[in-house]
Amino acid sequence: MSFLEKRPMFILLIQNLPLQPDIRRYLKKELAFCTQYEKGIIKDDDPEFLHQCRVTLRRIRAI
Repeated sequence: MSFLEKRPMFILLIQNLPLQPDIRRYLKKELAFCTQYEKGIIKDDDPEFLHQCRVTLRRIRAI
């Protein structure tokens, strides 16, 4: 999993702005993380890729 980018632990929300752009940016980043795991899932040599992809999808659904 060394090729995967580290995920930020929080979202920086800018005050006095609508949340839609922030949520859209967050969802795009989460989907980008999910696509990074695809190669590992297809290769099927480490179950951690599938686990991390599922966790990412749960985060997206929680919004």
